[in-house]
Amino acid sequence: MNRRPYIYLAVPLFVLLSSGSCLESVFGSAVLVVSSMLIIVAWGLVWMRLYRRNAHPELAVLCILPFAVYFVMHQTGALIFREHPSWANLYALSWLGFAATAIWSILPDSDSEDKPNSWRRDPVSLLLTPLIILFSISCFISYYTALT
Repeated sequence: MNRRPYIYLAVPLFVLLSSGSCLESVFGSAVLVVSSMLIIVAWGLVWMRLYRRNAHPELAVLCILPFAVYFVMHQTGALIFREHPSWANLYALSWLGFAATAIWSILPDSDSEDKPNSWRRDPVSLLLTPLIILFSISCFISYYTALT
């Protein structure tokens, strides 16, 4: 998948996935089904982008893992972060994996680069990298507080 359509599809999809409480208020008890479909579409988008770049498409699961954990744990009422706070560290690492994979997927294609390290001068990468990092931190904080 080319970078421009990937960004145009992935950004709204991940923003929609990050609005967990809004999805729960709109869909009620069916939020697990709706979020599962959104998560599968998000995984497919990231997988296609990483496959196109020959960049380990199996890592696409890291982009959906924190969202899947939130929706499953919140719908089942599991209080694992209260009972076992050490799991919060693993959840934070899953958000770190999300950020790393998302940044890796927005980098320019290697066949379109004229010079090595041209991603350092790519305006899209320079804009989206800090936004992805802030998005990951914000989602971790909001989802962690919702799960405790």
